[in-house]
Amino acid sequence: MEEKIRMQRIRMLSALGDFQLALSAADFMQEADEDQKYNHVELRRFRCYEHTAIVSYARPFSQSKGKTPKLSLKMCGVTLTPEEQELHDRVIDLRNKLVAHSDTEMMNFAAQAGEVMRHEGQPFYGLMVKHDEGLQFYKWMDQLDLIDLIRKVSFTLYDKMSELVQDDPKAFDIKVHFSDQSV
Repeated sequence: MEEKIRMQRIRMLSALGDFQLALSAADFMQEADEDQKYNHVELRRFRCYEHTAIVSYARPFSQSKGKTPKLSLKMCGVTLTPEEQELHDRVIDLRNKLVAHSDTEMMNFAAQAGEVMRHEGQPFYGLMVKHDEGLQFYKWMDQLDLIDLIRKVSFTLYDKMSELVQDDPKAFDIKVHFSDQSV
């Protein structure tokens, strides 16, 4: 039982870092103006922020290899409103179907082959592929809702961890490093 609690603590401590990264990426997304037209390179930059926010927020709630359990909202001590729960579920779903995996239901691209030149009478075909560079959270209010969700879960988890550390400060003297196989 003691090892299970230790691994839960490790997951919760790790999640705090994930939530910080998610919050930073979501903040950077706000540089996008929902009324502005962007070229595909600029949109891709915003998608990088969005994907980082999605993956970083969802990572603790996903099962990983090893002994660390996945995080639950109950472990965080957070109660979400129905709207927040819907957004939480949406972010997890986007992580699972679009960002971390490529489910066909979320794919959005077009491809076409076309002759670009002839060499010694033989056609040479080029492939043109156009991917949708659209954002899932392109509206400013959607971005704010995402930021509020990340903050609520993160801050509530931090508060819970702060309470736990009061009971047993030594139990939180933990150092985990990827090259340390003793975790």
